[in-house]
Amino acid sequence: MRFTSPSRTIPSICLAIYGCGQLDRVADFINNSGEYVEDGVTFTPGMIAGQYAFEQVKLDRKGYDTRRLQKYLSFLADAGAFFSEEEALQRADDLINNFTADFGHDEDGDATFRIKAQSYRLKKYDCHALWSMINQASLTIESVKPETFCDEDSDEDISSDSLDLVLTSRLFNKQNEAFATLTQYYTVSEGMLTVEDLLDYSLLDYPNFHDESG
Repeated sequence: MRFTSPSRTIPSICLAIYGCGQLDRVADFINNSGEYVEDGVTFTPGMIAGQYAFEQVKLDRKGYDTRRLQKYLSFLADAGAFFSEEEALQRADDLINNFTADFGHDEDGDATFRIKAQSYRLKKYDCHALWSMINQASLTIESVKPETFCDEDSDEDISSDSLDLVLTSRLFNKQNEAFATLTQYYTVSEGMLTVEDLLDYSLLDYPNFHDESG
């Protein structure tokens, strides 16, 4: 496995199996989906298998080499998944070259790789996946209710001529599962609607970013 220059086009991540560690589920998805299309990008069985192998090796945090990738590809094959191993290794190589850095060599001289900036809670690969998830998400308004921006201990009076509102929405992924809330703030005053700069975003559940630190 050689480290080469990253491509100018960052490879897309198949969000349908992103972060999935369930071997049987991934194998069934590969066999049942054929060439799976997500957000205009076509993922072949080999590409999906390569992504799965990359993610599992990433979770090991022992560096990336062909043997480790082939181990997880063999697990997929044993589970009944049908894919091109050559294409899967090429896909894993693309992900390695774009989302990792070369940090030396292993005992056999093959280049190994480690995730950039491992002290960060969200890695480059995972940030890219999360951003793709947000871009593809659908938004549903959950509630609109009055809100005050003043400190509870403040003596400042709220003008009766203005009304502060908080709008809470939910973001849904392609599987129609809610994964985050989005909170926006508005002020209505003298017939004018003002959008506040403050915007809150929170994940409903911490997603599987393969980060052992939790």
